[in-house]
Amino acid sequence: MVGAEVDEELVYGITRALWHETARTLLDDGHAKGKAITLETALDGVGIPLHPGAERYYREVGLLQ
Repeated sequence: MVGAEVDEELVYGITRALWHETARTLLDDGHAKGKAITLETALDGVGIPLHPGAERYYREVGLLQ
């Protein structure tokens, strides 16, 4: 979660990095619940507006229309 004033490119890059395969390995190996965190369910239950940078990433990967 970040404020609306945070640079769009920065948030886009952070969101993209979160779902990079290297991060995936860290999630899978780093915590018992890590494997339950998936891109496909990333937006389930989100009750606040997405930052434009994050929204752009999720549109690019097909989670938003």
